[in-house]
Amino acid sequence: MRVRKLLATLAIAFSAVAGTMVVTSAPAQAGTCGTPYCGGVVVNRGAGGSFKVTNTWCSSLGAYYVGNKLSCVSKPDNWYAWNADASLSSGQSTASRTTYYYDVDAFAIPAGCQMWWYFGDNSQDLQTDRAGSVRKWFRIADGARVSVTRLSC
Repeated sequence: MRVRKLLATLAIAFSAVAGTMVVTSAPAQAGTCGTPYCGGVVVNRGAGGSFKVTNTWCSSLGAYYVGNKLSCVSKPDNWYAWNADASLSSGQSTASRTTYYYDVDAFAIPAGCQMWWYFGDNSQDLQTDRAGSVRKWFRIADGARVSVTRLSC
């Protein structure tokens, strides 16, 4: 009888603690974070021009999108809002701009341009692509760092 009573008391105590943890836990912030380099970062390493970055990605899109504007961007050309895009100038990093861009979700090759970039520190794995008559957006994974080294338009 004592064992049953002890187990019942422990079960009640555990439920109370677990319930408190559920009530006090903060909701997840999808795609946002509060410190530099906590999410996706894009660096314009003197590429020779500016290009667009965005702090959102439309869930219906795949790994890349061809179009001037993402449909989920409601605040274009804005460094101080969520669901926005902005132009990253030569020598800039998104991690040093504003808290809204500590986690970047995509970057775009300007229309009619060719771009060269690499991921992380692997400068030996230089990638290149060209946009046609409209921008070409590339999604980046959370925590990825992209360094753009050249832009030719």
